[in-house]
Amino acid sequence: MVEGTLKQIGKLQRDLENIKITCDKFIEKAQRIIDLEIENTEDVKNKKDLEMCDIQDQFENKRILRKKRMSNYETEDDPIINAAKKFEVEVYNKVFDAIIRSMTTRFIINNTLYFDLSLLSPNNFESFKNGMPSGALSTLSLKLKPFIEYNNDVEQIKSNLCEELLHFSSSWKYL
Repeated sequence: MVEGTLKQIGKLQRDLENIKITCDKFIEKAQRIIDLEIENTEDVKNKKDLEMCDIQDQFENKRILRKKRMSNYETEDDPIINAAKKFEVEVYNKVFDAIIRSMTTRFIINNTLYFDLSLLSPNNFESFKNGMPSGALSTLSLKLKPFIEYNNDVEQIKSNLCEELLHFSSSWKYL
């Protein structure tokens, strides 16, 4: 699921134009609904509040800030003038890059542990009815090793876990 999500986010990552088109359609629809509410509202206070709800559909152009040039330094100052392009570079791309980096460090690095933990869910018991997948519970066994006093062999811990999980999953429907 994480890899699929990362693929979808990767497709959206540099596709601001398509998202902008979708947002413009949403803004138009929301503005039509607000305009209808204004027409149908009898209450003066609510009507004034609704009239103030004008949705901004363009980026606001702000004054361009330039860096001060020092006499002994050469500065390269090419600020982005277009407000939409500035938003794309400084906000949109940075947010998507942060999301992808965060998901990668949190989930992809530990995917074998998450796979092992997913085997403990009753929803997945049918998938290993005929036997455990190869490499199953290896990472979990390694993580549990410090907490098991009587046995320090990871392969033995893995074998015991697999056996217990298979037994538990086979009797799950009777519980």
